[in-house]
Amino acid sequence: MADRRDITWFEHKEKHIQHQFSNFLEVQKKVRPRLAALRIIIVYVLLGGIWILSSDGILGYFIKDSETIKQIQLIKGWIYVVLSGFIFYFIISKRMSQFKKATSIIFEGY
Repeated sequence: MADRRDITWFEHKEKHIQHQFSNFLEVQKKVRPRLAALRIIIVYVLLGGIWILSSDGILGYFIKDSETIKQIQLIKGWIYVVLSGFIFYFIISKRMSQFKKATSIIFEGY
């Protein structure tokens, strides 16, 4: 025959697992990979377009020598690549942390 403490422990464990499962379902509802990817790409394209248009306009306003403009455009292109690389790193890192948290919740549930 089971001891009352065993039953209480099992009831506590059952409630804990149910709570974790509820948390998992909430996290799962928030995860929308296609929407998240679309948002990231839209921001990237908009910022890239703004960077290109504004920096080329400013560059053309202040510098008239076409050879100098080419050299500066190359440098500003590399600046854009490096900065967008950092931004992508932080975005991907945040998403992977969320993924790790979700898998940890699942693992704990087992």
